[in-house]
Formats: sequence, structure tokens, C-alpha cells
Amino acid sequence: MAVSAKKWELVRTRANFACEYCGVTEEDVGGLLTVDHFYPKSRGGKDDVNNLVYCCPQCNVFKSDYTSSPKTPHDLWNPREEPLSNHALLLADGKLHPITTTGNLTLAPLHLNRPHLIRYRKRRLDNAASMLYSRVWAIC
Repeated sequence: MAVSAKKWELVRTRANFACEYCGVTEEDVGGLLTVDHFYPKSRGGKDDVNNLVYCCPQCNVFKSDYTSSPKTPHDLWNPREEPLSNHALLLADGKLHPITTTGNLTLAPLHLNRPHLIRYRKRRLDNAASMLYSRVWAIC
């Protein structure tokens, strides 16, 4: 990608070093992630920082040059504009359940319910619950 080092670092920092699509962090993958054009350059997207998304290589591959048509009322979810929770619920088993058309249009092409991500989210949910349980017992 021909994005300047300054823009790349700004996008990376703004995303808190995590994939803006699936949430996997640099620490989780043991390395840097990538910068993606939300609106692909092949479809007229620019190198403007508002069009750049920090993402893991897997989400970048799945998204590819996919984007919804500007004429459709529902688009692929843009992590730069709103949280995914506006369009999908995180279930206790680690799966994401779409609650809007945008959620449906996002979960499938990005494969956000791929087995590795489901296990990742489930583990994070279990760890959070365990920490909460420990804190409650420490107070008692």
C-alpha cells in the first residue's frame, strides 16, 4: 500500500492497535496488522485517513475490494463511523448475530463468525466473566 508512514501510524494508533473489523490485536497475532482502504482504491477510494482502517490480514483478505453500492440504503459496516454493536449482538457462545441489514451485509463477506474468531471472542468473554467473579468474591 502506498500510504505514508505518518498516516499508517496515525491509523494504527487511532485503532488502538486492533483490527477495526474483528477486534484482534497486534498482541493477539504477535505482529503488526495492515491498513485497508474502506472504500477500495480500485473503486475510487482515497488515501484520506478517514477512509483508512487498521485491520488484521485475514479481514483484509476477506474484505478485498468489497463495498456496497453508493445507491443502496444499507452499506457494509464502517468501523470508522459507528460501533459494530449497532448492527450485531455478541452472543454468549462467541458468535455475532446480525440485527440490521448492515449487520447481515457485513458478517458474511468479512466472515466475522469464522471458527477462530468465535473461539477468540468466547475466550475473551470467559476471561472477563472470570475476572468479574474473582472481584466479587474479593469484595465479599
